Amino acid sequence: MLDITAPDTIRVTFFGTEYEATAHFSTYASNAELSAIQLIINDSGFDEPLATATVNLEELGFLPAENCIFVKDYGETEGLAKQLVDLGVAKYIRTVTFGGYDTEAQELELMGEWRAAAGRAKQARLEQIKARGF
Repeated sequence: MLDITAPDTIRVTFFGTEYEATAHFSTYASNAELSAIQLIINDSGFDEPLATATVNLEELGFLPAENCIFVKDYGETEGLAKQLVDLGVAKYIRTVTFGGYDTEAQELELMGEWRAAAGRAKQARLEQIKARGF
């Protein structure tokens, strides 16, 4: 697993509880060009996953634009896309609907340090793949 993080923590709220989280950047196993982001908290002195912020919709025919991600807007991450935009780490691009229940995900363009961290994760992953001879 890649250990690439954004330099600053963010404050996010899930189900009425506020958390201080660090964004960990990687890529999806099925496509090293797609950024994957997990939010990790360290309230107890141990790193614990809070939420997987991104969703891979490639198999459903949706690919995010360059420097963009899809953020699932349901379940534990409902409202996360708006929080990321409000924090200034991303900019809203569009909403996509998929599945039989009209599930929504927001396409967001990563900004600033988040864009840079995602770029470092992609580069590191591509170097891993090249080193393995794939």
